[in-house]
Amino acid sequence: MHEAVAEYVGNLKPHHKRAVLLLRELVLERLPHAEEGFGHGFPLYRLRREPVVGIAHRKKGLMLYIMRPELVASYSDRLAGQLDGKSCICLKRAGKPLRDDLFPVIEEMLLAL
Repeated sequence: MHEAVAEYVGNLKPHHKRAVLLLRELVLERLPHAEEGFGHGFPLYRLRREPVVGIAHRKKGLMLYIMRPELVASYSDRLAGQLDGKSCICLKRAGKPLRDDLFPVIEEMLLAL
């Protein structure tokens, strides 16, 4: 694990940490050639030096950033109510359970990168 990512995860509350690590595992499984790093205040995953995915726990909840807005838009019907901008998918709203039912959609999107 990248040093800054380890520090970021280490500073999260236990239930937030579990959700971030679960999402991190999914990203790394589906993007095995991705380079893990840190930028914009959260873990980033790059392919061919281009950032493609970010994971952030914010006040609003657990966010997954897919850095290809056109890809996110193509899944908007299946992500209804979870989009927060052009490239941000909210997988866990504050005080609500993790939307792991969205993981199959996320997997498809990751494979399309």
